Amino acid sequence: MPAVIRKILKTTKHFEIVQVRTTRKDKLVDHLPDEQGVFRHEWLSDFKKEVVITFQFLNIEQKEYIFKLPIVEKVQRLKFLKDISGKCFKA
Repeated sequence: MPAVIRKILKTTKHFEIVQVRTTRKDKLVDHLPDEQGVFRHEWLSDFKKEVVITFQFLNIEQKEYIFKLPIVEKVQRLKFLKDISGKCFKA
């Protein structure tokens, strides 16, 4: 997910509709590979003048704090975080 969208999501309230307009390609393609395919580099890098992204914040699922998890789930979570950070530093 692009950094600009992540920043907006942090302040968005439930059911609020948000529209992002930009002419800066570099602000939309500065993210890790998106496994869900929502933000594809080829779509975002092909635009000519302006991109408009409209979204509505419907729900959020927050994971439990790591210190509250059983040890097996802690290990799985730490491996997941290690993989994500590895991708981040390789990019």
